[in-house]
Amino acid sequence: MSWTHRDSFLSGDVADKIVVTCCSIAFNMAALRARRARQSGLLIAAASALAAAIVLIRTELSFFPWVNSWTALNVPEQMYRWLSDVVMFAEIRIAAVGLIVVAFVISLFRLTPSQWTFRKTPVCERVWPAFFAAFVVLVIWFHHSVVPYRVAGIVDRDVSPDLVILHVEKHGLKFRETATDLLLRSGNFFMRTTERRLFEYKFISSKALGASGIPASIDSRALSLLQFPPNTKSDWSCAGPIRSWDEDAWYVLTSTGLRCFKRSQNSLPPVQIIETLSQLSIQPVRPYESWEVRDICLGFCYDPIAGLGSVYANQRCSTYPTGKAICR
Repeated sequence: MSWTHRDSFLSGDVADKIVVTCCSIAFNMAALRARRARQSGLLIAAASALAAAIVLIRTELSFFPWVNSWTALNVPEQMYRWLSDVVMFAEIRIAAVGLIVVAFVISLFRLTPSQWTFRKTPVCERVWPAFFAAFVVLVIWFHHSVVPYRVAGIVDRDVSPDLVILHVEKHGLKFRETATDLLLRSGNFFMRTTERRLFEYKFISSKALGASGIPASIDSRALSLLQFPPNTKSDWSCAGPIRSWDEDAWYVLTSTGLRCFKRSQNSLPPVQIIETLSQLSIQPVRPYESWEVRDICLGFCYDPIAGLGSVYANQRCSTYPTGKAICR
């Protein structure tokens, strides 16, 4: 497994480094200047904040949607030894954006005439609008960056399963996800289980390997499932995050597409899907791996597509001939 864009995300180009350095110097000059020439000092601070914001926006968008500061916070703990600097850099960048907005808005407000008042208080003395503006900017940036769920970066994918069956049970805030990955060509299968709750940043997913391979009876049934007519490849909307308070949903993924079945929509899965998963779940297995999953949305962004195994940006996003990248 490899993770690309790491060095570029951290380093940026020479021009950006020069601009950021100049902005830092200008901020210091503005602080010193404000004591003697208040207006010019505030103008320097506002211009420096604007220049720094332009650099941050440009560098953030240059890697979007493959890498961004918010999805970098979804990097699991087991990848920290390679990407701890990426996560730290993302946290600093998020904080920097908030502080830059605060500095820019305060500078603009301080430049207003003292005669301008709002509720008997001079506008130039108000501070809360700057923090409110920073909050709004961070919320908009957050929503634009984290939906749909993905972990920042591009990874080399292992052999794709021929058939994936996912069963999601939701009761209130709790989710229980059971999935099986069938590799029909090699005769192996994996069982995956995940239990999580909303408002949790971290949760554990475990994976086990079938000890005796796929039984012949299940193998023939799985081959018949490959013939199911899927939804169109471009329409994965049925696998969006589950918002119902209680739900029982099934998802079947093959090389031709995805099928979704939800109790809330009176859509029941065919019997052979339920029987395939239930029979595989009682087969002897041996532990394979467990890993930590992180969702900066506190569980609200993690969706069935992630449960089906597509979590990294190159598994969720595609570049169209027009050059535009879209994530599903």
